Amino acid sequence: MTTESTSKARIMIVDDDDLILTLVSKVLELNGYTVSMNSNGKQALENVEKFNPDLVILDVMMPEMDGLEVCRRLQQNVFTRHIPIIFLSAMNEVGNKVEALYAGGNDFVTKPFINEELIARVDTVLKRQRQYLDANPLTRLPGYVSRERELAKRIIANEKFAVCYTDLDQFKAYNDKYGFQAGDKVLFLTAQIISDAVSKLGNPDDFVGHIGGDDFIFVTTPDRMHAVCQRIVDQFDEKIKAFFRPEDLERGYFISENRQGEVMQFPIMTITIVVITNVKRTITHPGQIGDIEGELKGYAKKLPGSNIVIDKRSDDLKETKITPVRRVLVGIRHKEPVNLLAEKLGLQRFQLVFAESGPDVLSMMVTENPDGLLLFNDMPIIRGEQLIKLIRHNPDLPNPSLPIVLVGVPEGSISRSEHIEKTLPATATLDELTHALKEVFELSSEIQTPFA
Repeated sequence: MTTESTSKARIMIVDDDDLILTLVSKVLELNGYTVSMNSNGKQALENVEKFNPDLVILDVMMPEMDGLEVCRRLQQNVFTRHIPIIFLSAMNEVGNKVEALYAGGNDFVTKPFINEELIARVDTVLKRQRQYLDANPLTRLPGYVSRERELAKRIIANEKFAVCYTDLDQFKAYNDKYGFQAGDKVLFLTAQIISDAVSKLGNPDDFVGHIGGDDFIFVTTPDRMHAVCQRIVDQFDEKIKAFFRPEDLERGYFISENRQGEVMQFPIMTITIVVITNVKRTITHPGQIGDIEGELKGYAKKLPGSNIVIDKRSDDLKETKITPVRRVLVGIRHKEPVNLLAEKLGLQRFQLVFAESGPDVLSMMVTENPDGLLLFNDMPIIRGEQLIKLIRHNPDLPNPSLPIVLVGVPEGSISRSEHIEKTLPATATLDELTHALKEVFELSSEIQTPFA
């Protein structure tokens, strides 16, 4: 039975036997194929670029120019060498079959043939060729074209689906630090983890693809998506450790250059998964999925660590307010509370970057583009109070008026003329710090994101 993906394929038939030519043509047309009939090799070579076939069915034994020579010439042409070839051969032409394989043939149909066998071989060769042309050269997973076909097939069938995009966080920095060979190994690991999770916890007809770089996709059903996603995150977070040097793992970050060539600290690589379903909304075109994926990814990439973000919005929720992830630059002298601070505030939609001195804060205001500052007054070189004055009166900084919370001074001891949004004593607890930042950014714990 001809599949949806192959029914519009264009097939060139080449045979000097008019009866065979007509018979093959009728069988293919009845199964939805577009056909070009050619009675000899010369005619086929003249028509091939104009017709641009997806497949050539070629008789081995023909006068003047046999099928083997036609095949060789197609292989020599850069525009036609990718076209698969099925040879037609008589039962007693065993030697020609072997020679045809070496010439570049992909399959054989023996004359006289059964119609169902011909269609089955045509479908199989076309499917294999499309997968080959679309496959990622490293992971061998299907690529962009297969993704579009898969999504369109499920939309047309009106199935409930969950399209899951995965992306590696800090992959470019890792590539720059550890090299492209190490990066390729990470990509291959990711492909294995995703494929294994889908195979064990998904459905038999689920799809896994590699659409370029560190971007992967898998398509499953809504009832399986949570289990599959969670297994991928768990497996990745555990296995990625083997791809980092012990000293980088011990300190929790590695040092590399950003896109501007500046040396920076990057967290250990994590994985982000964004999920789009048609459970609560109507999806009629693959392009819709791409648009939603872009929205989700921009939100998810700001979250620390590995994350699974699922779109739960519905058709009647066109404008949904999303709790913004605030990027806060923290100027702090002592490293001990850093992990506790990051964990506590990360749960409240804050992403923290740390600077260990006043000059580092000024530099990172340019490179990190923070939404606000959390400064501890006892920072070395330039204390917090003096640093704030430098920031507020420095027009060269990208955003000298961004909100600031200063820790380590009595409440109200600093002039409001310096535009400090909030001051806290040195004894402030993590809960008090969290409340102060939420107050400054006017974030309410009651605001719920439409993503889970």
